[in-house]
Amino acid sequence: MAQQRLDETLASEGIGICLRDAGQRVLSQNDHCREVCGERGGAVCDAGCISLCDGDTARDGDSEGSRLYADSAIFGHACDVTVIQSGDTRVTLLQPLQARHRRALSAFIDAGLSKREMAVIELVVQGLSNKQICEQLHIARATLRTHLNRAYRKAGEHGIEPVDLPPSRQAELRG
Repeated sequence: MAQQRLDETLASEGIGICLRDAGQRVLSQNDHCREVCGERGGAVCDAGCISLCDGDTARDGDSEGSRLYADSAIFGHACDVTVIQSGDTRVTLLQPLQARHRRALSAFIDAGLSKREMAVIELVVQGLSNKQICEQLHIARATLRTHLNRAYRKAGEHGIEPVDLPPSRQAELRG
């Protein structure tokens, strides 16, 4: 009964789950994990969430515990990634962010943003840094700040809450 409820919850929320051994061989993955990462059952996986862990300089080797990698790109999918290491087992949870992104964008649509301000906010919602946004839109940092200030001011005037923005951007909207 409890296993069925867990499976139903993971399925309804679109959460992917992957179980690997000490050698990074995939022991099990659910359908949502397969949608993001592809079929990896029985294979050694050194991509996706493993790349996040390997690139984490704050991480103490393969120490036990959990790590959250918010707003991460895994094989082109925006996810919050939680990696739990316990002994020789590593469990990864992939929580898709598409619904959160849609909610955030829909709130801004009613705020009267210009086309360019909306383009900036779409990239903010996706978790891009200011530098990445400037590069993608081919604009200067000062121009970006102007667009962000105007968008956040309009959002504030319309009572938009920052809850669906990436955590690194929530303070900007409150500011």
